[in-house]
Amino acid sequence: MQKELGVPLIVDNRPGASGNLAASALVQAPADGYTILHGESSVLYTNEHLSKAPYSPEKDFTYIGAIGRSPFTLVVNPRVGIQTLNEFVEYAKANPAKINYGTPGVGSPQRIAMEIFQQEYGIKLTHVAYRGGAPALQDVRAGQIESMMVDLGVSLPYIRDGGLRALAVYAPQRLASLPSVPTPTFATAACAPLRCTRPSDWRACRPCRLFPSSGSAAFPLSSCMASSVPGACPSRWSNG
Repeated sequence: MQKELGVPLIVDNRPGASGNLAASALVQAPADGYTILHGESSVLYTNEHLSKAPYSPEKDFTYIGAIGRSPFTLVVNPRVGIQTLNEFVEYAKANPAKINYGTPGVGSPQRIAMEIFQQEYGIKLTHVAYRGGAPALQDVRAGQIESMMVDLGVSLPYIRDGGLRALAVYAPQRLASLPSVPTPTFATAACAPLRCTRPSDWRACRPCRLFPSSGSAAFPLSSCMASSVPGACPSRWSNG
C-alpha cells in the first residue's frame, strides 16, 4: 500500500481485547480518511455480541473492502507427542480439560472455532486467553500450552521449521503449501467431520467513521484500494 500511494504509512499495533482496542482508536481518530483499520472478524461481528463494544461495526465504520481470508490451522507443540488429529481427539477424550489451547482473547474467532471444535468432537479443552495472538503462539512453541487454532499465514513458517505441528487445516480442500495436512472432513474416519463449519478468519480494511458515502474522492487511499468499487478487494483463501 505504501508503494502504491507513494507516501509513508505508520503502523500502530494495538493488540488486546480481540481487536476492540484498535477499533476504539479508529473511532476516536479524526474522520478525515487518514486513519484506517486492518481488522478481522472479531471486530466485524463477534465482539459486540459478547461484551459492550465501544463502537458499532454497522454505524461507526465505512468499509473499503476485504483483504483476504486465511484458514485456521490446528497446531500443537511437537513435544506433546501428538501426531494426528485422531490422536489429539483420542487423548482429549481420555484426559478431559488436560489440553490447554491459547487464543487472542475471549471473543476471538479462534476461541469460537475451538468451541465449535470441542462440540463437534465431544471433547473438553482448557481455554487460555492472551492479549493478542502473538504471545499465545509463542507459548505454544515454547511448550507453555499445548495447542492453538491459528491463521495459516501466521503459523506456516513455524510449521515448516518444526516449531509447530499442524494437525488439520480448515479449508475446503488440502492446500498446496501443506499437502500432507488434512482437512477435518477426511482427516480421520474415527472423528466426525465439522460438517459445514469452516473456521476461518477474514480481514477487511476500513477507514474512519464519517467517511463520505457518496464516493471516494475525499479518501486518500482511494487510488490504491478503489473503495467505491464493490468487490475491489475480493476474498481469497490464503495458500501460503
